[in-house]
Amino acid sequence: MELLYSNPYIEISIDKPNGIIEMAWLPETSYMSDEEFKAAFSKYADLVEEHHPFALITYSRGSNYAAVPELQEWVATNIVPRAYQAGVMYTAIVVVEDVFAQVAAEQLVEEPEVKQHITTHFFPSVAAAREWLMKKKPQNDK
Repeated sequence: MELLYSNPYIEISIDKPNGIIEMAWLPETSYMSDEEFKAAFSKYADLVEEHHPFALITYSRGSNYAAVPELQEWVATNIVPRAYQAGVMYTAIVVVEDVFAQVAAEQLVEEPEVKQHITTHFFPSVAAAREWLMKKKPQNDK
C-alpha cells in the first residue's frame, strides 16, 4: 500500500497492482466540520481521477462521524459521478461500531446515483472486503 494523502481526518492509500484505493477515517473526524467532510471526499475524488482504481475500501479507525442526509446527498451528487466515471465499479464498506455512522453509510449507498453505478457491500473487516474485491477484479488487470 502506498499512502497518497493524509490529514487529521483521513488517510487515503492505494494498492496499485490491484487497483484498490483505501480511505481510512481517523478518530479526529469526531471534530470534523461539514466543510472538512466535503474537502476529504473531494480529495478522494481527485485521487480516483488520477489513479483510476476499480474499487474503494472505506473504513473507520476509531471515527464516529455520521454524515447528515444533506452531506450524503452531496456525496451522491458531487463525488459518486466522478468516481464511476474514473472507473470505480465497487465499494466495500467495513462496518463500524457506531450505529449512527453505520446508518449514515447505509443511507448513502441507497442514494439512486450510488445504486445505479457502483456495487456496494458491507463487511466486518478490511480483510473480508479485500477478499471480495479481489474476486471482482477485472481479469485484464492480472
